[in-house]
Amino acid sequence: MWLTWAVACTRPIPQGVTPGQGPPRATVEILDPEEPGVYLAKRLVVAGTGPTSATVVIDDGEQRRELVFPGSRTDHDLPLLGLLGGIPHTITLTLTAEDGQQQQHVCSVTPELPELVLPHTEILAHEPGRMVPGYTLIPGRGEGLPHLIVAYDERGRSRLIHELEGRVFAVSQRPDGTLRALIASVATAFDPLGRRLGRWAAADSPESLVGGTTSIVGIETMHHELVPLDDGSFWALTPEQLEVDAYPISEARPRTFAPASIMGDTAIHVAEDGTLLDSIALSDLLPTTRIGYGSLTPDERGLDWSHANAVWPLPEEDAILISSRHLDTIVKVDLTTREPVWILAPHEGWPESHLPYLLDPPESEEVPFEWAFHQHAPMMQGDRILVFDNGNFGRRTPYVRRPKSEDYSRLVEFTIDEAAMSLEQTFSWGEQLQHPLYSVALGNADYLDNGNILGTFSYLHEEDGVPNPVLGRAPRSMRVVEIDRTTGEPVWELSLYAGEDESPEGWYGDRGVRVRSLYGDNVIERILP
Repeated sequence: MWLTWAVACTRPIPQGVTPGQGPPRATVEILDPEEPGVYLAKRLVVAGTGPTSATVVIDDGEQRRELVFPGSRTDHDLPLLGLLGGIPHTITLTLTAEDGQQQQHVCSVTPELPELVLPHTEILAHEPGRMVPGYTLIPGRGEGLPHLIVAYDERGRSRLIHELEGRVFAVSQRPDGTLRALIASVATAFDPLGRRLGRWAAADSPESLVGGTTSIVGIETMHHELVPLDDGSFWALTPEQLEVDAYPISEARPRTFAPASIMGDTAIHVAEDGTLLDSIALSDLLPTTRIGYGSLTPDERGLDWSHANAVWPLPEEDAILISSRHLDTIVKVDLTTREPVWILAPHEGWPESHLPYLLDPPESEEVPFEWAFHQHAPMMQGDRILVFDNGNFGRRTPYVRRPKSEDYSRLVEFTIDEAAMSLEQTFSWGEQLQHPLYSVALGNADYLDNGNILGTFSYLHEEDGVPNPVLGRAPRSMRVVEIDRTTGEPVWELSLYAGEDESPEGWYGDRGVRVRSLYGDNVIERILP
């Protein structure tokens, strides 16, 4: 049973105001969030008798944050976010009437951490003056562990926790502070206090029967991706089952074909009302006769040919990027012509029909260059594309078996010249470490506002060259790192892991993202001196 408790607040009479003057006295309480599974957040509920605007100062004994909430209203229901577990907080509410008169209420609250297994954290680098300020939202999961989104501050402390009903993919914050994520196979919109604002699921799925869910007709499910747009629509991925006459019979014989049932992927654009606005299948863009490592993995729908894991819309160009992990391929698609613009991938194994679309690497061997293998989460700014390069299978393809090297993952940027159909590698971080990090799966790379790069190494089996079990940890762990792109130096680095007795797997997760404020842009938040 979910219990709601309240803390009444005192109201000292402001200096220079005598009883009977000023706005009518308001009733103020601090309540828990209405939704279960939300921690380190409270509601400041104000019942008044006249229109007022609200300003809140949260003092945790170390830092004072001022929040200016928009608008004037008689009653207020204000989120208190970014609280520290086990720490007493003083909450000072100032209500300002339309004539400028004010009243003040002072509350005290000590939030408790939930009785959940949470990731252990260790800060490995911390240079506040060089990092982008704010909070890092990190989805996490593991066998025997809860499905979480946790907001961490720069010191690695939990500041907001959402316990969710399924695996979390592609969490993002909208300008108004609300969140979007793919939870299991359901596109979900919710506010920082956990209140569901919308759910979208395939029409024939059990999830569509849940109240408040918008059905999407014409798809089976959604996976990996959710990219919300300003008009309320979003891009996602759905599987496509295919019967093909010619498919490679093995990775050792990738040019010997036989009929096969395979699974491809389709990028879908869904309106807020569930209407399918657009869909474009990878099988219409790429040859199903070409495979990569993993393309022969059996799935209930067939062999896992493409294993798409990301979409990046380019609305100003009416184009999108689609990332296919198993094909080591990122394709830019013109949504008007329905044709590839370019293909970023190793050149081995392509038929002649697709050679004109392939981006050429630098001709000079003096320019550092390496293709991305089994990549995740491409992000494009202008002519630059940033990619999390997992680097699986010794950076080989079934068509060219290079000598197997030590596997490592990296954050890599390519600059693309579309006119020349070429690219060059303009940034890479990861391979130069004494003990490179290798994320077998998942991962993210984001440009930050100041030019830094945030990387999520989501699926590690060792830290600094030492296997996790040797460190007394569960087998899988995560590392999130912010890199100064100019110098290549880490300015913030956070390790997340579980104890070996807490989970047989440990923590792993999808993409970490940085947000400047848990409130978004609608609330003015500043640190007081």
